[in-house]
Amino acid sequence: MTQPTNVERELEGTGQVPNGQEAPHRQEDEQLEQELRRIRRRRLLGVVLTLLLVVTAVGVVTTLVGIGPFGIRLAQHGTIKVFVYNGTPHFAHINLDGMQHQIKPFEGKTVSCVGGELSIETELQLVERDEETRQAYKTEQRRFLERREFSASHQNYLYHIAEPSSSCLAIADMSTYYDGDSGGKLRLLGKVFPDSRLQPLDTEEVLYPSEVMPDKTADAVIWLGVVACDVLESDELSIDFLTIMAEQTRKEYEKMRELEREAARIMEEQLKQQ
Repeated sequence: MTQPTNVERELEGTGQVPNGQEAPHRQEDEQLEQELRRIRRRRLLGVVLTLLLVVTAVGVVTTLVGIGPFGIRLAQHGTIKVFVYNGTPHFAHINLDGMQHQIKPFEGKTVSCVGGELSIETELQLVERDEETRQAYKTEQRRFLERREFSASHQNYLYHIAEPSSSCLAIADMSTYYDGDSGGKLRLLGKVFPDSRLQPLDTEEVLYPSEVMPDKTADAVIWLGVVACDVLESDELSIDFLTIMAEQTRKEYEKMRELEREAARIMEEQLKQQ
């Protein structure tokens, strides 16, 4: 049997073999180290993925239960209503808290949103009138009217869209007009002049000027009446004018009810004949 040389004995002590090759146990150590690095990378990747899933799940859950940013804002300020009346002969397009709404000329619309620091932008889609036929038609031309900012927390608001030539609004409680208290006179709650077209309003429902009022109700009837601004300066003149307008709208309501009763009677007769 061949005895190891002195050089081979020295290489055995250093973990090397001749011709620059590494000893078998050194190769095993490097393979083990590579495997450990791969395991650590997989574990790190698993931790990152787990954290992402947790963050996503928490965001979804908190949003669903109302604890996310939207939910926090909702809890702090609640949902509010904005009663919008378009006092112009044009179509109004408003952007309230990122939501678009269209209001027809001389009509009203109630929109809801979450309270907080809000802005409302208004743009008018112009309506023109044919001088020969006297018919009005909607054009594609638009004009920016205004942008208003306000803070609302558990508080409803009234917004009157108006131009310099527009009339003003009166906020009237019609409850006494129907039940006969206080001489049957309506009660003037507020006035909406050009400089106060966006103001808080403590009510959950309103009747807009174009809506026909009910003949009687147990709840408060808050009505928005269109009044010339100079007339609105006087409480007495405003109440007299609104009373006349209320009487006219009540007569219209009675006519509508009579038509409904007549339609029901005709329908009943037709059913009997079948």
